[in-house]
Parts: sequence; C-alpha cells; structure tokens
Amino acid sequence: MVIHQNSLNPLNMITSKPKSVLQFALFSLLAVLYGITFVLMGYVVSGTQSLWLYAGVVIAVTLAILFTVKLLMSYKTLIIDKEKITIKYLFRTYHFDSKALASWEEIEIKTFNNQVFRQVELIFGKVKVSFSEQEHTDYEKLLQFLKKRKR
Repeated sequence: MVIHQNSLNPLNMITSKPKSVLQFALFSLLAVLYGITFVLMGYVVSGTQSLWLYAGVVIAVTLAILFTVKLLMSYKTLIIDKEKITIKYLFRTYHFDSKALASWEEIEIKTFNNQVFRQVELIFGKVKVSFSEQEHTDYEKLLQFLKKRKR
C-alpha cells in the first residue's frame, strides 16, 4: 500500500461550514420574525382594521421572505479532500481541482471598537466565494492550506 505524503487523509480533511451557534441564532431570529408575522396576520384575519396593522403585515412578510431567501442562499460548505475542492450550497454544488483556484485573498476589517473581522475570498474562474472566521469552522486550517499554495 502506497501512502502519499502530500495528500490529505480523512482526519486532515478540511471542512469549513457555518458555525452551529450562529445558525441557531439566525434561525431563532427567523422564527421570531415569522411569529410576529403570524400574530399580525391573525389580527387582520380576526377583523381588526388599522392602516398601521396592514403596513406592519406587509413589512413583516417582506422581511421574513427576504431573510429566509438570504439564509438559504448564503448557507455554504467548503470541503477540501485529496486536492479536490467542493463548494456546497443548498441548491448547487461546485467541484474543483485545487489547481483551479485562480486566486485568494484574506481581508481584515477593523470596526470602530477595534474588533477585527477576517475573511478569505476564493476565486475559481467565474465562481467567487468567501468564508469568514466568525461565521465558519476550520478557518485556520483553510488559511494554512491556502498559504501552502501560490497566491
């Protein structure tokens, strides 16, 4: 049996996915937003008439739908295994060879209270994807993998 030194074994496979704590918080916020929407719609169905109530229903429904679409479209997972890179969205999956990585860049954003948010942007031809340290797991492993490659 031949073992290659430069290939990742299953224990060293990099899987960068959204952090579960963050997902819980976002889906809890979404549940509260839908709760408010259904309460306001309940008042409308029961016969309460108010311009403010109708405006509240329209705003709540719009925000709930937009927030749901944003959550579903931004959920992504990056898997690097044996020089193969897979980017999975909920409705689409991209497969690349590690050599297809055209470029990458780490961006640091400082806030007014001196917090630093780091994210890495990967570009595979027409596909551009970013992963942040605060939102995704295995950020440091991903960064180490990328630093071994040319920019």
